[in-house]
Amino acid sequence: MKVFGGKAIKTNKIKPNYANISLESLHYAPYQRKPKGELVKAIANNFDWDLFGVISVSYRDGKYWIVDGGHRVAGLSLKDKSAKVLCCVWEGLSYEEECAKFLKFNSQRNSLNAAEKFHAKVEEGNPEAIDIVAIMKKFNFSYAGSNITNCDIIKPINAVEYIYSKYGSEVLNNTLGIIKSTWLGDKESLTCKVLKGMSTFLNEYQTINFTILRRALDGISPKDLEIEAIVKAGINKKKISLSGGQCKFYHICLAIRDLYNENAPKGKRIA
Repeated sequence: MKVFGGKAIKTNKIKPNYANISLESLHYAPYQRKPKGELVKAIANNFDWDLFGVISVSYRDGKYWIVDGGHRVAGLSLKDKSAKVLCCVWEGLSYEEECAKFLKFNSQRNSLNAAEKFHAKVEEGNPEAIDIVAIMKKFNFSYAGSNITNCDIIKPINAVEYIYSKYGSEVLNNTLGIIKSTWLGDKESLTCKVLKGMSTFLNEYQTINFTILRRALDGISPKDLEIEAIVKAGINKKKISLSGGQCKFYHICLAIRDLYNENAPKGKRIA
């Protein structure tokens, strides 16, 4: 590994030890990021030992230098400066090797993606996640990493969670039902924009006739729906910015409304 354009340094040969070390004995080296005030306060205000984990440090020149976990240390320090924490301790690293290890921790560590986080909630038995899975299953939908097979996969599961939390289970049920019956699992209909745009439409216009809506959507693909929405809204496809602080998928909602009105008799049109 190269450090700041320098020579390659191998840092994976030294086996660390573990020790409980007081916060007052931990120091920040120049390569460390300055702890962000708001994040530090959030850690302190919502402190949870389950999330604290192990602090990675290097013992060099008679001091313990924080390699990874600076924000957590700063957050706990606001609550209890005299606390001791479990540390993974490397001895014998040079300053340059510490830098390399710091870069490794902050550039090569893989965090959980949205699907992995959702799957963990399902396995945990989270009631909302279980309810979402049940609603998706009704329409033969599932999420990436699920144990359910032979289903159409909704990749942006965070969009599904958003709909459920913002609008409720009924709107999510109707959203997935309309999308499934109209586009039969077409992956272009399962994008974040289409999912959120459809759910916003169904939430704002709760008295619509579903037969009219299906007829309105039958003649357009989800991709063309998005293109038509962008054109009608007069916005740049790469950077959607609607006036009034409207969300980035609201143009989809408006396009669906226009299609609905084009197919509805006068007495059934919506404003």
